[in-house]
Amino acid sequence: MSPRLGRPGGLSPSLRTRYLKYKADTAIVIDWLVLKQVVPTPKKTKQQPTRLAVREILCLAEDVARRAVEPPAEVRTALDAVLVNRRFLTKEYEKINHQSVEKVAATDRHKHFNETLSQAYDLLFPSNPDTTASREGYMSSDPVSKAPTNRFKVLSDLMEDMSDSRCFKPASDDRSEHESISQQSSIQDDSLDAAIAIHVYIVELEGVISTIKDTWKAAAEGSVSITLAGWLTNFGFELMRVTNEKFCGRFGDNDSIIAKYVHNAGVAIHHDASVNDLFEPHLRILGESSCYRGCSEAFDLMWPHTAMCAFRKCLEIAPDLAHSSERRGFATFFRKPIEIKASEKQYLFTGKEFDINDEVAGQKISNDIHQHFHKEYSSLISVLRGISCAAELRAAGLPNFQKHKTVPLMVETAPFLKDETYPISTHLVMGFNVLFQSSKSFLWMGDDDTANKTNCRIEALRLANEIKLSLDELMQCGKDDFVAGSHNSDMLMRIVHFSSALRAFALEPLFDIYYQCPWVAGSQMSAMLGEAQQIGMHMLDQKGIFGGVLHLYNMIRQVGVKCPKVPILEALCDLFCNEVFMDRSRPSDKFSVRHQRFLGGRLERLNGRGWACLSLGRPKEDMDFTKQRINGPDVSLFVEQHEGNDALWGRIAEGVIKPRHSKKSKGITFDDLFRSLPLQRTIRKAGTLVEPEFFGTFPVAKINCFRVYKMCLEIWKAITIKYCAPGGIPKEFRSHTFLHHANEEYITSGITLHRLTAIDVDKRMQHKDMAAKLKKHSSLRMMRDAIVGVCGDQKLEEFLWKGV
Repeated sequence: MSPRLGRPGGLSPSLRTRYLKYKADTAIVIDWLVLKQVVPTPKKTKQQPTRLAVREILCLAEDVARRAVEPPAEVRTALDAVLVNRRFLTKEYEKINHQSVEKVAATDRHKHFNETLSQAYDLLFPSNPDTTASREGYMSSDPVSKAPTNRFKVLSDLMEDMSDSRCFKPASDDRSEHESISQQSSIQDDSLDAAIAIHVYIVELEGVISTIKDTWKAAAEGSVSITLAGWLTNFGFELMRVTNEKFCGRFGDNDSIIAKYVHNAGVAIHHDASVNDLFEPHLRILGESSCYRGCSEAFDLMWPHTAMCAFRKCLEIAPDLAHSSERRGFATFFRKPIEIKASEKQYLFTGKEFDINDEVAGQKISNDIHQHFHKEYSSLISVLRGISCAAELRAAGLPNFQKHKTVPLMVETAPFLKDETYPISTHLVMGFNVLFQSSKSFLWMGDDDTANKTNCRIEALRLANEIKLSLDELMQCGKDDFVAGSHNSDMLMRIVHFSSALRAFALEPLFDIYYQCPWVAGSQMSAMLGEAQQIGMHMLDQKGIFGGVLHLYNMIRQVGVKCPKVPILEALCDLFCNEVFMDRSRPSDKFSVRHQRFLGGRLERLNGRGWACLSLGRPKEDMDFTKQRINGPDVSLFVEQHEGNDALWGRIAEGVIKPRHSKKSKGITFDDLFRSLPLQRTIRKAGTLVEPEFFGTFPVAKINCFRVYKMCLEIWKAITIKYCAPGGIPKEFRSHTFLHHANEEYITSGITLHRLTAIDVDKRMQHKDMAAKLKKHSSLRMMRDAIVGVCGDQKLEEFLWKGV
């Protein structure tokens, strides 16, 4: 065997079109053969996709021919196209991998496959259909051992000249455009199908890595935040995981997929080679390219596997290696760009063919690739040591803000570290490529050797300390007697646990390569910010404290009271307009009704006079009557970590997948989206949707909700102090002494004053003369002074996370 080490690329549009057509037509033929069995499928039962071996197809064709069932024209057209397109695919795909078509066609597998399909064609469409006796005689003998009448070669040569005909191209309404390949009937032992599918799978994941590289390059330039880059990387890696699970279900275990791809990519191996033999290094041609192609060139599939195998051997010698990590500068773990270029030139092959049996040449290749990737080997071993130490910390049971599944490569490496016989999965190899390629893109800014001075581990620690400090300030504020009882019990538990997790994170002594990797630190920042936003927005929703401030400020501004615009309240009113005012615009009347409705009140009519009021139901907990209006995932797409939510997937699918109007429809599935949108475009579209939440004057993902809530408490406290002071009851309410019997020094008194004032304002607005005097309403003016006193000099930047 003498393969050429070439550069495989992605499938061309024409090759992909032929492949889809081949799959669709194969499904038509198989479905018809299955339908025409002696025991047909019941009509009421929907025919399920069938996977048949090529020998089973021949047997079904025998049965149909024996019973003289004539196939329809559609089946004949489909089988014609299957024969032609398979020959075309074989020839074109082998060209990609620089292998001889004649050599491939000469193998027993391809000969058996092609001849068997040819025999099935002859049985279904005999040259002389009236000669029944000859058909029976033919079928009575062994169809494989008997020399076939075989019109495959002649037929395909004739039809190849008509390959531009419509019957060999998918139409716009072809079933391949609407039906997932996994939902189509197919040939079980089609080696060409498996080879193309594995090639597409590798190239698809390679595209995800390329997109992630671009994201971290943008992060290094400052156009994307590290937090958002971490979120997108987690999102992309989750897509890779789901794709891997679906793919491996069809093409065997993880380990064999890489082996099959490396074999098809042109690396010389023996047919009986073991997994470790498959990854004996064979350097491929390195050349300049505008995008990342390390996986399709097979290099980045091989060296992580070799490094992991080396790590296992090291553990046999020194088991304590997994319980310690290296602490040194992040840049020292990676080669400089100039060193990589020099190594590429030194170990560059000419692309000439070589013999696998030449031990001298094979040993030289092995040594060359070891030297070329020596730095990556040692760095990956350091990463594995870091992951092992991080896993031990998580196992210690310390409070944590990050779900185990979202910790980069933690789940994937667990079985590898525990069981030395556990196979190295494709997903784990791809994961290490994500880790290393994102690190290189962030570290080396451009083609020179200037390293990025930003240390992502330090950035993650800064954000953790900033959030913890804000939580501590809020907890300190909660000790004030004025704001006693302003938190629900479950909210207090979440705040305490989150604060403890941030404290534990800040005290972790780990500063190794794993913790310094941009993806790891970005993932941690994304997780802690997502948790902060989840808790913060849930806090804004409790007891009407936050929404009440916005309703009060809006009422003061709408009725004409002289009040300066407060930037933070203006921004919050615009951002939470739907959630707080339950409308797209701010209300200008019926303030009490709208406020009560926001709190969860029910509309009622009194004595048929048409005057509407609202009453609250039973409290949820801790005397909290308010209804949940502000839900983090509804306000922000970023809040849902790792795999997004229905809102995100629905917006990704907009313009790509037609909405299903059937009541029986189960909505958009992953197969729908995967078939319609490549993974890298899915990630880019998700980034386009989430990125606006990090930019602008008041981006939702960067809002410090704890600081906002603390401001609201201070506003209610200021109102309560004025209201409860001697002579503080507004003159409009002094005659109604019974309204102020619960006038105590708690913020609930200030909240009660707001409700009384809103009811009074609504009544006065029913009369023009009284409405005109609202600008001098003493209660409104008193509460305005409290708001301006608290928020007067505060800027929007003070309510945004600086570490984001």
